Amino acid sequence: MKRLVCNTFSVVLALLVVPAISFGQIYTNTFTGVSACPTNGNVPITSSNATGTPFTRSKVACLSTANAFNSDTLNNTSSVNDASYMEFSVTAKAGAQLNVASLSFFRQASKSAPNQLEVRYSTDGFSTSTSWGTAPLSTTVGSTITWNFADFVVASGTTLTFRFYPYGTQRADLTATAASGTTGTFRFDNVVLNGTAPLPVKLVSFVGKSSKNAVVLNWITAWEEKNQGFEIQKSTNAQNFERVGFVDGNNSTQLQSNYTFTDLDVKTDQLYYYRLKQKDTDKEFEFSKIVAVRTNADE
Repeated sequence: MKRLVCNTFSVVLALLVVPAISFGQIYTNTFTGVSACPTNGNVPITSSNATGTPFTRSKVACLSTANAFNSDTLNNTSSVNDASYMEFSVTAKAGAQLNVASLSFFRQASKSAPNQLEVRYSTDGFSTSTSWGTAPLSTTVGSTITWNFADFVVASGTTLTFRFYPYGTQRADLTATAASGTTGTFRFDNVVLNGTAPLPVKLVSFVGKSSKNAVVLNWITAWEEKNQGFEIQKSTNAQNFERVGFVDGNNSTQLQSNYTFTDLDVKTDQLYYYRLKQKDTDKEFEFSKIVAVRTNADE
């Protein structure tokens, strides 16, 4: 992001804009239903511009349990078995992106279950992955834990997968007896992938400049989803904004779009602040960052 450049003659601010967007849930899975295998109620709910998969198992067996995703035949060795895990995935729909911030879930181990847990995520089918590494130990008293990883973006059409690897030689009840991969069980519930909801518009740039006692605003979108248009707002103090115009959007498109707006109602040598209020057809809206322009009698 470029910083504001000032001198006694003019101010022009050019920004790579990331719209202000609200925090929300990208994926949730609360297991409800009668005791059965495969697990009943394994139905995820995702944000509108994402798809999600139910939980699945690899080298781990289903244990029939009501209102939980319960498993046995766990890995009771001192290191992670890369082939023994439970997983789920989310995919950003075409024209959207996922802005991922954290993962939380309820977990509980039986007394004889291994008490260690590894959690990893990948966007390339686990050719590479990112590991939690310091996940809390699994306990016999269930609780919700949260992995606050560094925020990252999942691009349009890309699949993000999380895998959970219960393992270890120590029992969850911390007795001297070795952990059992056969009789020990591990259950999940209330799995929530948090982040910022997929954007209706990918705003790439927003630039303002003085042009002979006028201000010209230009902005570019990489793609749009149900975009009604942009309300242009102006301020002289960067706090109190008023509407000065509106530019129609392109509704839904995967192509780059270029927009411009000229504000003629300006005074010479005055500093003005502008922002965009992007509105979608579902009545939702987001604000861009602010650009500042000092007008000049000359271009």
